Amino acid sequence: MTQAVTAAVEGGRDFWGGSSGRWAGERLLKALSAGRLLTPSELRTLETLRKDEWKAFDEALVEEGLIRLRGVADLLAAGLTIPVANAMGKTILEYEKVTDMNPAETTLSGVARTEDDRPEFELGTLPLPITHKDFNLNLRHLVASRSRGEPLDTTQARVAGRKVSERLEQMLFLGGPVFGGSTIYGYLTHPNRNQVSFVTNGSWELTAKTGSNILEDVLACITAAEADRYFGPY
Repeated sequence: MTQAVTAAVEGGRDFWGGSSGRWAGERLLKALSAGRLLTPSELRTLETLRKDEWKAFDEALVEEGLIRLRGVADLLAAGLTIPVANAMGKTILEYEKVTDMNPAETTLSGVARTEDDRPEFELGTLPLPITHKDFNLNLRHLVASRSRGEPLDTTQARVAGRKVSERLEQMLFLGGPVFGGSTIYGYLTHPNRNQVSFVTNGSWELTAKTGSNILEDVLACITAAEADRYFGPY
């Protein structure tokens, strides 16, 4: 699965025409030819499942994705997202990085020239990969569930949904893979993150660490953030 994602982001040849991605590529190409948006629904094809069976899978996936994985959910709830139009058809998000200027100078006359300066702009890129996990439903089991009136087994859908959610949560904190030289950074891997040393009695898992010591660490983190003009709320 990793190879399929990498191919889709870096070049697309394997995704659109390779043996592992030919079916999905053909579906998306048909959508392009018909002038439809490239959405996940374009991959929901052949109509093997009935309406209520789709609902059972969809509900299982959504419910599993919401179980105690709060990092990504907190970002979405805070509106810290960038809407990308027709995101299914785009693999890279481009943005500009800007540098700071030198400090101002203080003089008595006010006419002395200070150092000329200007911000510098540099193009940055962020990969837009797809996080996915395949599973299959045997046709005989599907027909058997219909003929006997038994509920459709959604175990595979739940586990697959959980794996996707866990992968997204992992990328948020630890970062993701590199695509075409562009890195997906996380909270603990971003080069511009503020790193603060523990103040007293070491890390939080040590038995000597007290509540007061942890409070000192948190206040030190807040002080470092405020120095970069990030004032909360925390």
